[in-house]
Amino acid sequence: MLGIPGLSEDQEKAIQHIASGATFVMVAIQPTDTGADFFTALDGEAEDLRNAYPHLDGVIARLFDRRGLS
Repeated sequence: MLGIPGLSEDQEKAIQHIASGATFVMVAIQPTDTGADFFTALDGEAEDLRNAYPHLDGVIARLFDRRGLS
């Protein structure tokens, strides 16, 4: 546990992975009156990111499915 009040379990897990040095791709979504603003970030070895790229759509789709959001 990070001990930061108000973080969800998923938020804590994400921060722990990033802090451990894991390669990451992040999308944060801020709802707006007209839709949403997106903040994106990525970090890691270029080869690791390139290898992961073709799989990202499927990873996100499975996450939405698991949460019943698709």
